[in-house]
Amino acid sequence: GTSSGNSYTSFKQTHGATIKSYASTYEIDKNVLGGFILVESSGSGFSNGKVTIRLENHHFLKGTAAQYKGTYFDYGSPTYKGHVYRKKASDDWIKCHQNQTQENTAFSFAISLNSTKAYEATSMGLAQIMGFNYKRCGYTSATKMYDGFAASEKAQLEGFIKFIVSDSNLLKACQDKDYRTMASLYNGSGNVDTYAPKIEAAYTTYKNA
Repeated sequence: GTSSGNSYTSFKQTHGATIKSYASTYEIDKNVLGGFILVESSGSGFSNGKVTIRLENHHFLKGTAAQYKGTYFDYGSPTYKGHVYRKKASDDWIKCHQNQTQENTAFSFAISLNSTKAYEATSMGLAQIMGFNYKRCGYTSATKMYDGFAASEKAQLEGFIKFIVSDSNLLKACQDKDYRTMASLYNGSGNVDTYAPKIEAAYTTYKNA
């Protein structure tokens, strides 16, 4: 529809210069990089003035925060489903991921229990990159990555591009316009047939935006 066309145009107007600059630095066709970012980005990097986030219970409840499983946070089977939380052990469970307001409530609560793990277990920004990838995005901690992403969508975009080019195989795939390898490395080998055509189509969408 026209609305999506317009949003691609506004995305390119807003971020085109940043994408072009990084593409030239890393010798990637700017339309390949732009298209890839379009496919992997979820609409907006902000919601109600806060960074768009998703706290992943199954990542949070590992290591030093494992003690909170079944008391304050829990997950089902498979582990990425059935996410619930509650603020008191005697409360009823609340289903997670209803909306961003609630996501931030659960996130704040997780921070109060174990700040480091909460930030590392949360995907954030335009491309919903997990906090534990902070080094690849150019930050010294997941908390710093969140604070960086809170500054602007441009900061989120730069973090995403750094994440892409920090994987030498993914960088080469981008340079070679090897859409299947790009999809395999970023979206997982089981999703190649879904994502490779999307990335290839987005090349043209971004180019013509």
